[in-house]
Amino acid sequence: MKIGILGAGHVGSVIARRATEAGHEVVLSFARDPADLVALAVQLGPRAQAGTVAEAAQADFLVMSVPWAAIPAVLAQAGPLAGKVLIDTSNPDASNPLHVEGLLTLPKGVTSGSFNAARLPGVTLIKAFNTLTAGFQAEAQQHPGQTAMFFCGGDAHSKALAAQLIVAQGFAPVDLGSLAEGVLMDAPKREGAVYGEAFTPDNARQIAALAATNLPAAMRLASETREVFTDPTATRPSR
Repeated sequence: MKIGILGAGHVGSVIARRATEAGHEVVLSFARDPADLVALAVQLGPRAQAGTVAEAAQADFLVMSVPWAAIPAVLAQAGPLAGKVLIDTSNPDASNPLHVEGLLTLPKGVTSGSFNAARLPGVTLIKAFNTLTAGFQAEAQQHPGQTAMFFCGGDAHSKALAAQLIVAQGFAPVDLGSLAEGVLMDAPKREGAVYGEAFTPDNARQIAALAATNLPAAMRLASETREVFTDPTATRPSR
């Protein structure tokens, strides 16, 4: 699978590294210094290359991993994306210049995934890799399969591709359902949310099974079964 990384920062670079180790090809794009992309591509080896956002967007499977405020610029550089599958790792955080502090408040009933899906017509969007920090994700392969990675949105085919990438990162993929159920994945860290918390695969699957039919019960179970999360950056949205 060829993966276009739109944003090779903290989370994007971790995803790219694990993807190349699993045998996938990646095109790295969007960094403050283009030289950083070239250096990372050299580190990752022959399966990685640095390119522009437009070049990375030529891949059929994309990962968008940039600060919320940078999304419009990335999409403008990417060009038409209809027909693509895109994993969205973003969180609507304080980097948005319209907000002095805290998290951007989305309209009631709108998740970050559904908000971004609305500005990506024709794209199959999957929300993933936004609930755990880059540092935690980087350590996941030391204990493969022991921690769940929630994802939501998309269709059966795109979810199968996303699950492959999640496994390559060292996580057990757990399908939370539609982008509506993704409200559990959205920042901030709070009671009943899975954002900023670690879960065993079994507990995560129980939460996912409840989410589609009884969201309050899923939230209660999330509060009861979360693991002790010692990552000191856990309360900050991932990039």
